[in-house]
Amino acid sequence: GDGDHASAPLDLTPLLAFKDDGPSITVHNITNGTYAAGGGSTWPEGPGADGFKSLNITLNNYTIDAHSTVTVNTSLGTATTTDVNGNYVFNGTINADFNGDGISDSVAFTLAFKPVADTYTISVTTPPPSIVNFDTSQGSLAPGGPDPVQQLNFSSGPATGERVVFFGAVPTGPATNGSQNDGTHTPPQDFLDLVKLGQQDLTKAQIDALLGPPNQIPAALINSSTQMNVSTSGIGINNNNLDGSGANIQSTDESFVVNPSQLVDKVKVFIDNSVGGYNPGTEDLEYRVYYSDGTVSAYAKVKDTDLTPVTSGVANGGKSFEISDVAGGPQIDAVQLTMANGTIKIPVIQFSIQQSFLPEPLNMNLTATLTDGDNDTKQSQFSIALA
Repeated sequence: GDGDHASAPLDLTPLLAFKDDGPSITVHNITNGTYAAGGGSTWPEGPGADGFKSLNITLNNYTIDAHSTVTVNTSLGTATTTDVNGNYVFNGTINADFNGDGISDSVAFTLAFKPVADTYTISVTTPPPSIVNFDTSQGSLAPGGPDPVQQLNFSSGPATGERVVFFGAVPTGPATNGSQNDGTHTPPQDFLDLVKLGQQDLTKAQIDALLGPPNQIPAALINSSTQMNVSTSGIGINNNNLDGSGANIQSTDESFVVNPSQLVDKVKVFIDNSVGGYNPGTEDLEYRVYYSDGTVSAYAKVKDTDLTPVTSGVANGGKSFEISDVAGGPQIDAVQLTMANGTIKIPVIQFSIQQSFLPEPLNMNLTATLTDGDNDTKQSQFSIALA
């Protein structure tokens, strides 16, 4: 009552709480995406009171089919603003063998995260190719000494379990006789009877059996003294070269038929420079095609406009040319190469098949990192499966 007072300190710290809510994010998996249509899922998120600063996506690893997991740990980028469609957009690329042909392909994809709807999608912008390639360098020769017939067997790669048969041919021999059952005659009457129709191809052992009685191949088709050589040192007759005896196709020119057990859509022939390469101005390499429907093309000369420089592999510095089937038409069953004039060396022949099946399944594991205005972060791991 007399105005006196006393004071004492009061610690309010236990009564105060400073809260930073931080961001939140959960990215749900895409479990049933496809290469063709992509896929989508949800990603409930909230940047909190401090607001949105950025979203980062990292590709951690991927697995193709049942193969080993490949570790990547590469950022696909950090988005701070949306695009014109209201999405945070991320682009990625995977370089790998998607179809089992042993060749690395580049597959590109885009992730689009829409913050308003909390949904996201994946689209494959560059899908895996549906073309499978294999070549003669990947095969191994079947047992047997030098003779008119050779066979490459494939124990690995896209042509596993398949074969390619080569036989030396008389270039002036008949390709077909036009009879109703052509391609099925025994003994053979023409090259189509040796190629057979479709995929019912003869093996080396079966053709070898026809080199003598009782169903002997006529000398007009195969000269029994011919030696067919098949290696990366050169695919040729009696040595590793293919030689022509003069102008126009004659019986003395060297020729062979190459017949893969699979029907193919393209044959690519590589010519190296070891014997001067190939000069269409002074030399004459011809080919004819045996199609799966039994038709046979006329001989066609390989012209300068058909040639493409080779910049790698065993034919590096040489040239190549392609023989393709007609879109929507029959596939290639076999090809006959004939050197009418000059000398060339062919180290490799490649075959391409347009596949109708989808590439191998792909599973990706990723991490999303959401950062708010004062640099608090929250991560969410998720996976995307494509088939």
